[in-house]
Amino acid sequence: MSKQLLFFILFVIAVEYYTFVAVRTALRNTNNSVHLWLFILYVILSLATLWSLYAFAHWGRTAWPSLTLKYTVNILIGVFIGQVLIAAIMLLTDVVMIIPNIISFFLSFRIILLEVRLTALV
Repeated sequence: MSKQLLFFILFVIAVEYYTFVAVRTALRNTNNSVHLWLFILYVILSLATLWSLYAFAHWGRTAWPSLTLKYTVNILIGVFIGQVLIAAIMLLTDVVMIIPNIISFFLSFRIILLEVRLTALV
């Protein structure tokens, strides 16, 4: 397996994960039947989007079979780009949340060490 393909698969998995988390968070307060149907719709749309990435590469080298299929694949690629934007925003918020927590962890660890040293001196 080439490095480019491995990178692309990891990228798609990360995008799908972050989009799933966003959809799950958005659907948290809906009732069960609506939640189930919207989740099923999301899964179908995600699978169709992944199929469109294959179809674009496969049929891009040949003549397009029909105008409808061309529009469908292009719309689904647009959906994937939307998923990438959602994933980028969610990744940015994760990074913004992680950095202050790491800094506060190391500062609290340093304060604990100073307290231990001070109590040892007393």
